[in-house]
Amino acid sequence: MPTGIPSAPKEIFHVHVEDAGPGTFSVYAEGETAEAVQVNFLPDDSFKELMLRLQGRSPVQYIDQADQEIDTTLMGERLFSTFFVDPVLKRYFDYRKRIGFADPRIALNLPRSLYYLPWELLRDPSDVSGQFLAMQGSVIRFDESTRPTDTLYGDRPSSTFMFLLASTDQEPLGPFEVKNTKHLKFYQIKPASYPRFQSHLKKVQPLGLVFFGHGRIENENGYLVFADQISRFPIRRDIVPDPRPAYGIGNELGALKTMKLAYFLACESSWIGNEFPFDRTITGSILIRTKIAFVIGAQTKINFFAAREFFYRTVEALIEGQPLDLAVTVGRNAIFVMNPIKNPFSWRDWWVPVIYARTTDFDVLQNSPTLALPEQTVKSESPVAVLQSGPAVTVESAQFLGAVGRSFNKLFSSDNEASRGLL
Repeated sequence: MPTGIPSAPKEIFHVHVEDAGPGTFSVYAEGETAEAVQVNFLPDDSFKELMLRLQGRSPVQYIDQADQEIDTTLMGERLFSTFFVDPVLKRYFDYRKRIGFADPRIALNLPRSLYYLPWELLRDPSDVSGQFLAMQGSVIRFDESTRPTDTLYGDRPSSTFMFLLASTDQEPLGPFEVKNTKHLKFYQIKPASYPRFQSHLKKVQPLGLVFFGHGRIENENGYLVFADQISRFPIRRDIVPDPRPAYGIGNELGALKTMKLAYFLACESSWIGNEFPFDRTITGSILIRTKIAFVIGAQTKINFFAAREFFYRTVEALIEGQPLDLAVTVGRNAIFVMNPIKNPFSWRDWWVPVIYARTTDFDVLQNSPTLALPEQTVKSESPVAVLQSGPAVTVESAQFLGAVGRSFNKLFSSDNEASRGLL
């Protein structure tokens, strides 16, 4: 598997899949003379069993590395062989010849009936390298509600990301720290209570939202678990889980005009259950209720350390000038090469992150003027920050000021102890 930064061709290969009746889809590759072909896709029992294994995965399910590689390879080659057929396949090979040694960038324009499939596992059976496309270049899902354009929605008034750390006493998270750089500011809310999220959202008008915490599918709805504060007489304050449904979060973000990226480091935030309504997932609610250009989530459960490493490396690549889709690929590869002794389960999660897009302008930070952050600290009535497992420490919810160097170790702090923890 490649571990470096992908070489980025400007050209993106677009594949369009449209519903054409029960079990039938019309597929074509975008071009001057796009020619559609009809394909049949009716999952058999073996495919359904494979999907159930992938959907029900956990960090300890695949004890043997070979077991996961067999399942992911079977799924990836099945999807590729079904939907990449002539003339789409011929156009794909022509595209690979045009870009030479550059890594392929694949845009999938899908109907929502196929969102549940793990497209990030796409793999060309004829590729002697044996690599998954999402590990070579990128695999991006384009939401069916909009056709891809070359202009990012709206202006770029800031380079601020609102960062929500939703750690609670009952569901603690390990250490996680972000710091500002010349091109990117983090406005942090710790712990991430829902009322504080609501009150600060309009005030900050962020370019991006990053939620790091727990997520789950429950009672036919997707939830993000915020951190609520409960006072205990006389001085004790407990931080307790506060699950909030997808539709409420989508409505909160729907009125925001500045946001271009929503980043959910939470289990099942982009759930792939085929009988689960897409609009009830966190990702689906955001895409349906907002005009946010990019949404990143987890299509199954994801290990805490894998999610943290993925975020660190993705953001580092963005700051280094990589487009968002290839920055995500850097993050995937970073998960895959995590130390298997310290992180025996994390590396298995490389395919779990998923990116949905409405535009092909992936240069999220390009030409984005640095916003001058206000000097004063943002305060709340009972500010509490939980940075790691253990007792809560009362602090002010502040913006971390100061530029850092390009070194990854200086940009982020990371403590990768072996863990089976899930978000």
